[in-house]
Amino acid sequence: CIEPNSAVTVQSVSVVSSSQMSCSAGGEQPELDLPQILEYVRDLAKQCGERVLAGYHKENNSLVFKGGADDSEAPTPDIVTEVDKAVEDFLIQNFEKDYPTFSILAEESAETEDLPENPTWVIDPIDGTTNFVHRIPFTCISIGLAVNRKAVLGVVYNPILDELFEAYTGNGAYLNGKKISVTDVDSIQMACVATNVGYDRSASGIEFMMGNFTKLLQSDVRSIRCFGSAACDICSVACGRLDVFYEWGIHAWDIAAAAIIVEEAGGVAVDPSGAKLDLSARCVLVGNPAIAKVMSGLLNCKKPE
Repeated sequence: CIEPNSAVTVQSVSVVSSSQMSCSAGGEQPELDLPQILEYVRDLAKQCGERVLAGYHKENNSLVFKGGADDSEAPTPDIVTEVDKAVEDFLIQNFEKDYPTFSILAEESAETEDLPENPTWVIDPIDGTTNFVHRIPFTCISIGLAVNRKAVLGVVYNPILDELFEAYTGNGAYLNGKKISVTDVDSIQMACVATNVGYDRSASGIEFMMGNFTKLLQSDVRSIRCFGSAACDICSVACGRLDVFYEWGIHAWDIAAAAIIVEEAGGVAVDPSGAKLDLSARCVLVGNPAIAKVMSGLLNCKKPE
């Protein structure tokens, strides 16, 4: 059964309000003052947004294709720009200075995709880099905080549209200060579904992706959209622009911040099979509980290795 995340129990780390003390006594692990942390992250995201916006309007941004370590290996369609790296470096420097005991998992510097259980910043400096390079306005800075491998706070900021989504556990989800919620659509025939094609160009990967497209079209889906940013898409589900988003091939930094936002907006973020979401499992399905259950029953979830 897929149910909305009405409350999260965080083991060993307590979540407190801004009116409570931010540290516990007796040598226990420090408590997290999520309202205070949210203010801090919101400010950093705005600062990063200025850098991203300037780069977005720049004529030429130097870019590198990921993969292709030598001439014999073809590069992937995944790219990184100088702005990605500058924003990530800025965030890491601030997090290491202000929260030295927290771990950091950031897209451009990550050596592993495994999330530790201690408080961890999960950063995508620019989600939707291809959109950024092509001046398509669906790109964002995504900053999540995970504890026990589950997101408890998230800020997603699209500086091009000046839209800042934010949430932390138990406080609801907001877009530019206004509370948001998911839709109540419960049928494929009424659903606006979003996904992304990702970077798998293998024959089996293409067959898997197109197979799910076919299932949706044969089920008379109302529409399918591909906007090129998982974080933006999940936030669009959270505020009711979209009804469903799913994708295989994404990473923890693509979805951590947005996952808590959609959950706090009354939706669910789960494995496409309907099982509990593992941020490191490289797949996700989000929507309201009813439509997520319908989608889970429809999609082929057995992606070939």
